Amino acid sequence: MAEQLFARWHKVKEEIKALQDEEERIRQRVKTAMTAKGLNTLTTPGYQVTMKTMTRESLSKKDCPAQVWSQYCKKSSFPVMKLVALTKGVPQEEDDEDM
Repeated sequence: MAEQLFARWHKVKEEIKALQDEEERIRQRVKTAMTAKGLNTLTTPGYQVTMKTMTRESLSKKDCPAQVWSQYCKKSSFPVMKLVALTKGVPQEEDDEDM
């Protein structure tokens, strides 16, 4: 059961990566066109794209005195799961049962 579930997960991850790559290519084409025309907003009958510059400020641990870092740093913990395909061509059956 787990093998098929992992195989399905891996397949979905690969599809997401391909879609993210396609999205980035499209985003770059739109950005290039908007920049060339000097536009911040582009509207069609069905969509609107707004382009703006956002600024984020951050502080790097290596650029900060240890005392300041330990006093002001924010810590958070969260679970992380990583899936790695160990072989190619793992069977991809539809199975939603628990492991």
